[in-house]
Amino acid sequence: MINRNKFLLCILCFALFLYILALNPKIVGELQDDGAYIWSAYCLTIARRIWSHLHFRLGFPALLVPILKLFPKFPQNIIPLKAVSTGMTILFLIVVYFFLKNCNYTSKNNALLTTSLTAINPGILNFSVQVMTEMSYSLFVVLAFMFTELETTYSSTKNRFNILLFLVPLFSVFSFLIRRISMFLILSIIIYYLIIILL
Repeated sequence: MINRNKFLLCILCFALFLYILALNPKIVGELQDDGAYIWSAYCLTIARRIWSHLHFRLGFPALLVPILKLFPKFPQNIIPLKAVSTGMTILFLIVVYFFLKNCNYTSKNNALLTTSLTAINPGILNFSVQVMTEMSYSLFVVLAFMFTELETTYSSTKNRFNILLFLVPLFSVFSFLIRRISMFLILSIIIYYLIIILL
């Protein structure tokens, strides 16, 4: 019998080990967007209006502000800044596992397998060590979907209008603050609830 909690912990520890090995303070600015996010975060720390990067959402730079407060010197703070995405990736893996398991999309063993394969996916590995929005955005999107599913599942209980119904729009808005494309996520959730109500 597999102890799933211990196995999940092993997956996360192995993934974290890989991500730490992949951290490289010399690789920054090559993607251009990462430099823009860091500059936007610096502007937020000094409360300065951002004129040159208004096409970027400020949700992700806001996540970087505490790091810049603790480690203000550049480029010595590159690793801490990249660690934000690393931490978001670990949280993303945890949420993926519980999303698959608790929403009955697959068996618990398959949820572990899916989480394991996701953890070592080259794309995930790459974005886990970049000052980019991908992993933060993915985390909030999956959280929004998971709580939408859970709220629908437990909608017949007396506690329907408590924390679950609050968390769905909360994480949807968080994802929108990181990327504009989340307007379609919000729209899809609204349509989903309308269909449920009408049916």
